[in-house]
Amino acid sequence: MGHAPILRAGESKEYMKLNTILILTTAITLCLASPTYTGYSGAPGSGGACAGNCHGVGGGTITVSGFPMTYSPGQAYTIRVSRASGSQIANFNASVRVGTGSQNAGTIEAGTSTAVYNVSGETNGVHFASPNHDTGNFIWTAPSPGVGEVRLYLSGLQGTSSGGQNTEIMLTAQAAGVNESRRRTRIASAFAVEPTVARTTLLLRATGLSHAAAVRVINGSGRCVERFSIRPGDVALAWPLSGRDGRRLPAGVYHAILTTGGTTLARRFVIAQN
Repeated sequence: MGHAPILRAGESKEYMKLNTILILTTAITLCLASPTYTGYSGAPGSGGACAGNCHGVGGGTITVSGFPMTYSPGQAYTIRVSRASGSQIANFNASVRVGTGSQNAGTIEAGTSTAVYNVSGETNGVHFASPNHDTGNFIWTAPSPGVGEVRLYLSGLQGTSSGGQNTEIMLTAQAAGVNESRRRTRIASAFAVEPTVARTTLLLRATGLSHAAAVRVINGSGRCVERFSIRPGDVALAWPLSGRDGRRLPAGVYHAILTTGGTTLARRFVIAQN
């Protein structure tokens, strides 16, 4: 049990209350801004995507470049994290996993302005070594031998912890020579979007779900622009093509990615000019 603050001579209760609030606010801010705040890339097994779960708002402009669409086993790739506009990146967490699971894919080493970390649920993550940068990079060495599909997860915050913009990104890469045709056929039969070229509304249909599912809408840059939760069973969800800020998403190619019970189902669709 805690103890009540001691009221010294000349101090009012209002002063003590204000002082306590200031101390708590400062402690929270330091925690969120600290470079040791790790384990929140959004990857399976991590603490979640802290930029979205704990603080900030959507619409961030963090970009990732250098992560290949097809990787060569054992090859090292320089992954660059940058801001396209807006405030500096307060910090980010990133990691690479095998398929849709929590196993690390390859190894991550620190690069310019970055440091690796090892915490529960994210034993080979990377972030900025200190807060507030425009850009930085790290080295990802692909697994050898190849392990099929791998996924890069990144969650980052620009600006202040209370109102800054946050970004969530998930990018996939396949091992050179891997044939995914049979897997795509199975996915198509369990999850569908209608129409595949949408102007006002997209209908997401999931059949035979034995568990609740999460759906993420990913744009052409790999950025998560919307999230949904879906109940078990046969579900049809009408979505008005808007992002988390309530505004209509721009025209382009998107992917709806459903995750349930360790399985990921994906469908591609296009938002047309309205």
